[in-house]
Amino acid sequence: MDSKSVEQHLSQIATAWTLMDRADGRSKEPDLAAQAALVERYQTAVYRYLLAAVRDLNEADDLFQEFALRLVRGDFGKADPSRGRFRDYVKSALINLVITHQKKKKKLRVMDSGFEEPAAREADGFDSDKEFLENWRKTLLDRAWNALAAAQVPESPPFNDALRFRSENPKLSSTQLAEILNARLKPVQPFTDAALRKILQRAREKFTDLLVEEVAQSIQNPSTEAIEQELIDLGFQAYCKRALERRIH
Repeated sequence: MDSKSVEQHLSQIATAWTLMDRADGRSKEPDLAAQAALVERYQTAVYRYLLAAVRDLNEADDLFQEFALRLVRGDFGKADPSRGRFRDYVKSALINLVITHQKKKKKLRVMDSGFEEPAAREADGFDSDKEFLENWRKTLLDRAWNALAAAQVPESPPFNDALRFRSENPKLSSTQLAEILNARLKPVQPFTDAALRKILQRAREKFTDLLVEEVAQSIQNPSTEAIEQELIDLGFQAYCKRALERRIH
């Protein structure tokens, strides 16, 4: 499922916010409420991981709702920044949830068949750490793209349109790109090659600023050092180095 499909699907099932009202009193604790809000922000990464792990839409839906409910009830405990990143806390909770789910499925199959099955293991080709990291990265990138699109208004430079079209058509020359964007956007003042290159430069700066901000929002205590380490771990550091410097200064 692509990002849009995942978001549309998630809108049809209960999420951490709606489950918050159904949970017991522990969900009203400020720390747990903030924790649920942070997971809600990156729920597409959570759902993509679960879908990849179980490879069944209905099972992924059930596990997603169970994860959200257990989170806001405090069943996983509170994330402790001194013991690691929130991303690692979420990953650990998801891995344990999937393992428990697989054990339950195995037990039911044994009861039905009467034969003992081999120990549950990850699906062939499924790397839990790699899958989670890739989905987390993709969700951060998607949120940065969405923020860039939201920032583009009719009176502003077409940062989102220009950068997205460039990313989708990396082999086009600046002249070709300018011609296509002029035809599509019909600006009052047509883009020249030089003007378009300047727009793309500023668009990249804006996008990386937004991406660094998304990374910062995903960290409970976003110090400069913590943000930089997270950028390194996510593979964004080289691309976002100047954006991090701009954030500091």
